[in-house]
Amino acid sequence: MNDNKGFGMSLSRNQMAVVLMAGCVVLMSFVPLLVAFGGGDSPFIFSAAWRIGGLVGCALILLIGFPRMLFSGEVWKAVASRALSLAMLGWVVSLFDLVLYTWSTQFVDVSITAALYETWPIFLVIFTGWLFRLEARYRKITVKTIFPFGFALIGISSVIASQAGWFSSFVSADTGGGGRRLNLAIGVALAFVAVGLATLGAFGLRWPASLASDLSELPDNHEQGKDRLELFSSVVGTAIVSLVSLPFAASVGFMLNEPISSDALIWGATGGVLVAAVGTILWRMANLISSNLEINVMGYLTPALALGWLFAFSRVGDIDFWPLVIGVVLIIGANWRMYIETREPPQEFVDAKE
Repeated sequence: MNDNKGFGMSLSRNQMAVVLMAGCVVLMSFVPLLVAFGGGDSPFIFSAAWRIGGLVGCALILLIGFPRMLFSGEVWKAVASRALSLAMLGWVVSLFDLVLYTWSTQFVDVSITAALYETWPIFLVIFTGWLFRLEARYRKITVKTIFPFGFALIGISSVIASQAGWFSSFVSADTGGGGRRLNLAIGVALAFVAVGLATLGAFGLRWPASLASDLSELPDNHEQGKDRLELFSSVVGTAIVSLVSLPFAASVGFMLNEPISSDALIWGATGGVLVAAVGTILWRMANLISSNLEINVMGYLTPALALGWLFAFSRVGDIDFWPLVIGVVLIIGANWRMYIETREPPQEFVDAKE
């Protein structure tokens, strides 16, 4: 069972996990809106500002929540010993999904790329299942788990078709049709490459767990709860990957002569603090507090909320509404079904059998 020492909960374990997960879902749903506000013209500068915000957010969390560990030389020696690893490399690479996702909005409407990007949980589940295949973290991927892909593909097709004029551009003889088709193809391709990179975020589960195991062996940390050590490791890992990816994103932005606008800097940094730092930590805390993995189903509300924010702030362009909505519903359903087919049984069930 999970050790919840240090969280100071007044609610029950599952209630606290639900509250934290709900907060995470709300924050994550702001990503497309933040991209629409400041990322479209400067994807790399926007991403660099996002990394700065993530660093600031993580620094504040460490300073407030882990002051003793933050200034421990032994702790940072353990961190340094894990810094150069395949898991950390995969985690760093996964962060560039934001650049490509933001870049894709230069070619198609942000609502289109938002819906397409939300297919990433399907691929993350499969990759995580493979990554943890020797640890029985997930059930094995079977033929039955492949069926959700069919629904996802239908949903993806419907979302793409919602781009205004998509059908007519293929039958129209006007000169604008070719340009529309090219933009659509580029935007969709960038969104799906972003999905591929996002799946590497599974390494963000392995690295903190390994570091927490090392930290638990230090004499000063014997009284620390397992979950608290893993939460600290998650914050440190998020800070490291933000720091490593920051120079690359900034340098590419400068080389491409992207405009350094106040919108890109302000909204990017805001997203870094709220989403990259706070949102990620809320999700991690929810899963550490409760062994009931069904709380993650709440995450599938994210695309619906994201589209709601876009419509509320008039950030949706000229699209066909119903194909977009139908596509989003199918994508959410496919993600949810894949999760149900591959999730680990709740810990209480496992304990009862033992």
